[in-house]
Amino acid sequence: MLVPLILAFHFLNLIAFGMLQKMDRVVALLEYSVSSRS
Repeated sequence: MLVPLILAFHFLNLIAFGMLQKMDRVVALLEYSVSSRS
């Protein structure tokens, strides 16, 4: 019973990590476009 819970937890961690990296990329792009415009 414990193994599926651990697997699900790791799976959610991977998804959250990927989303965080995407957010970082979007923020970096926004900062770049703002700084290049000024």
